[in-house]
Amino acid sequence: MRLPDLAGYRLEKLMGEDPFGWSFLAGKSETDKRLIRILKSQATHDQQIGGIYRHMTALQQGHGTNAIDKFSPRMVGTPAAVSLPFPGWKGKSDTWKLSSVSYLSRVMEKDAAVSSGSKILHTLGDLCRLGIYHGGLRPENIFLTKGPGDEPAVKITGFGEMVIPGIQHLEAASLPFFLAPEQLIHSVKSETKIAQWDVYSAGVIVYQILCHHLPRLDRLFRQYWANPEQMDKLVLIEQGKLTRNAGQIYQLLESEKDLVWPDQHSSETEKMLRLIVEKCLAFDATDRFKNLGEVSEALRKAERLLAEKQSREVVAPQREAIAPPRHPKPPLGSAAQKVATTDKITLKAPTAKSKIKTDESLEEIFNEVANANQGILRKIPLIRSFVSSPLLDKAIAMAGVAAIFGLTAVILKERDRLRASENERLKAVAELQENIKQQASNFQQKIALTVKSADNLKEDLDQVEETKAQLTSQASLARGLLRQTQDSGDQFFKLVLENSDTDVPAFRKSRKNALIEAKKHYSHLIEAYQDAPDFEIPSAHAHYYLGRIHKEMGEIEDALSNFEKAEHKYLKLMETERNAEFTENLAISKRELGKLAFKNSAYTHSTDFFTQSNQYWHELGNLDTTRTLDASIEMNLNSLSIVECLKELGKREPALNGAEEIVGSFTLLQERHPDDERVVGGLARSFEIVALLFENVDREKALKAFGHAITLYSDAILKNASVDRYHLGLGNSLARSGLLTNDIKRMDRAVKILSQVVPRNPYEPTALIALADVYGVLSGNQRDGGKSANAMAIEEQAINLLRPLMENNKVVPVEVYHAYSKRLVHLAELRVDGNKFESSRIPLKEAIDILAQITESESAPATYRRTLATARGLYGFASLRSGDRSSAKSYYSMAQKDWSTYISQYPNDRDAADNARWASEQLRELQ
Repeated sequence: MRLPDLAGYRLEKLMGEDPFGWSFLAGKSETDKRLIRILKSQATHDQQIGGIYRHMTALQQGHGTNAIDKFSPRMVGTPAAVSLPFPGWKGKSDTWKLSSVSYLSRVMEKDAAVSSGSKILHTLGDLCRLGIYHGGLRPENIFLTKGPGDEPAVKITGFGEMVIPGIQHLEAASLPFFLAPEQLIHSVKSETKIAQWDVYSAGVIVYQILCHHLPRLDRLFRQYWANPEQMDKLVLIEQGKLTRNAGQIYQLLESEKDLVWPDQHSSETEKMLRLIVEKCLAFDATDRFKNLGEVSEALRKAERLLAEKQSREVVAPQREAIAPPRHPKPPLGSAAQKVATTDKITLKAPTAKSKIKTDESLEEIFNEVANANQGILRKIPLIRSFVSSPLLDKAIAMAGVAAIFGLTAVILKERDRLRASENERLKAVAELQENIKQQASNFQQKIALTVKSADNLKEDLDQVEETKAQLTSQASLARGLLRQTQDSGDQFFKLVLENSDTDVPAFRKSRKNALIEAKKHYSHLIEAYQDAPDFEIPSAHAHYYLGRIHKEMGEIEDALSNFEKAEHKYLKLMETERNAEFTENLAISKRELGKLAFKNSAYTHSTDFFTQSNQYWHELGNLDTTRTLDASIEMNLNSLSIVECLKELGKREPALNGAEEIVGSFTLLQERHPDDERVVGGLARSFEIVALLFENVDREKALKAFGHAITLYSDAILKNASVDRYHLGLGNSLARSGLLTNDIKRMDRAVKILSQVVPRNPYEPTALIALADVYGVLSGNQRDGGKSANAMAIEEQAINLLRPLMENNKVVPVEVYHAYSKRLVHLAELRVDGNKFESSRIPLKEAIDILAQITESESAPATYRRTLATARGLYGFASLRSGDRSSAKSYYSMAQKDWSTYISQYPNDRDAADNARWASEQLRELQ
């Protein structure tokens, strides 16, 4: 898949994928956003979609803003790439959400559900009256947005995305739940049938909005939401025909044809809407409305009648309110009168007396409390009698008399001693008490300080623990979000990397920008992950995707480094878990390493990498039996790459044996899977390589193999025209067979194909060389026919096509440089023929500089040195005729040395000997 040029917009996020295509968020500012739908070429019809949108464009011009509001999408490429204003909003968590019915209906209140269902039916009815039908309505392509004046509006998209015959491949996902029954068993396309499909689909959608489940197949639908991958893998259409799966779903649908509402309607408005929906959902198409225009009209009539009924019901109560009926007074003593009297008494305000009574009662309560306290003493009579007894007074008096008469002398004598002793004791006790008191005070202060420190420490520890818990929670959340972000990014960039082929125009710039953003994204992630143990899997994925991006951008060293790191991490992870995703990524990493080694001419290492890749593909087939075919195709393609390595190493016989064996393997796969374009394309590639191996050995066998390759590549393109490698293979096979037979028509076809596809694939040296060689032959034929101007135009066309590809390609194989240099030299020869000597030196100088670099190595092919000698001799001649004798002498001298070196290796090359003699003669004349 290639991404379209969106005139300043850039793709930001993959919002979702469905059987018909992918939805991307795109924007050039925070507020200016669009939703881009890029449709799968195998699941859609360009002509079908193009016709619908041309009709829409004409209607927009004739019906003004109302029509535009209903179908605001517009085509931005072919096949369908559709752009529409972003129907959604940005949530609190900085994530963009779509306002699709699929999402919003889950959170709708009943009134909003009824209103939205009615508005959807009216909008679809308006479109139907304009002659616009859908054929694939589902909640995901109906959006609730703001219209003019912030009024609610409905936007419909997905036009032309139909389940109809002729589609090559269509998966199920949620589609079957919204298709009309007859659409699943004989989806013959006609406007009448599509109109009735739309009626049924709209009925299902509105029923789901009202009830939050489906009218039929609801149990299967809930299983689908729990395990979406099961329905995603289910195929509805294969090679233009409905599959057995569609028939089985129809049988389930038929078994649930009776329609039941799960609850009672909440209002007359909902009741009216339900009656219309029931007719939309009739199992037999003849019992339904004919089209959504009829549905909308019926709904309007029902709404009008309901409004009139409600208006009449409102007027009647108003009249009654003007003259209310008089009720007779109840008879005296009746129950009604008693009730009324009681009510009146109850409503009276409390009197002052009642208030005083309330205050007195409170005072009594307080008195009771006080009396209760005093009663405590009354409960201890012994204490009360002792305190108030007169006997105590007498005892005291008698003790005093005894003291006076019996003990006076002793008391007086001892009094002074005791008093002195007591004073000393009291003094000591006082000092001791003061000391104890001071110590106690100091101890209490220390305790207080200790307690305070302990409390502060506890508080600090609590705060630290709380902060730690918060940070741990935040870190856990951040890590989770980081992993989720990468999962979303992986899904998007996997889509970008693995779907590089499409026939949507103006792709290269947008895709390149996406890869640049991806490189930054994964570099930041790797820097953030470091060696954190809980990020082993995301880190492995990040290195894997970064390696693929570097490889595609020609940054070989960075690609090698990241692939090696990804491999190390995956192998470590697989010590504990044999994971299918890890295995597949390892298989792809090894394959890409093999391709990089091949470009660096490290053919032995390349063979090892492709062999290891095959081991992982084989393991993947064992881990996931649904991927057996994928694994077989990839293993055969890797084996073809090994054959190419053997060819470059000069091992022609083993290479030929291997290629013929792979032809047999792909032939068996084709018998089992005749409609799989990957198998057809792989078989075509096998025959192409066989032809290249015979090219310089057995012309007839080479032409026969090229013929098979051309037929098979053409078939693969018919099945999927978006794959560039099929076009490259077809162009190369046409070019090579045309060169072998000098078939100008074939070479013209090759030029038309390769000139379109080569600019998108600057890293395909075989196609570049083939294109350059074909241009040379076509130009030479024009020159031989005396049409020098035509010949020069062809060479200039070739140079203008190849030069930017080489300038933007960081890893250009030397054979491509040589092919390009030959075009420059031939252009110079044509200019010399026309006596344009000065201008001929420009392409010659460029060619000489390139050839001088690629012939520095002693292992450089002799043909490169021959081309360099030709270019220098021609430059000397052009310089001489331009009056620059100094340059002429210098370049003749270098050409003479080049020819001498070449002739010493290839003495039988007569043309080389003649050129060497001519250069020597010219040099002598300049002495």
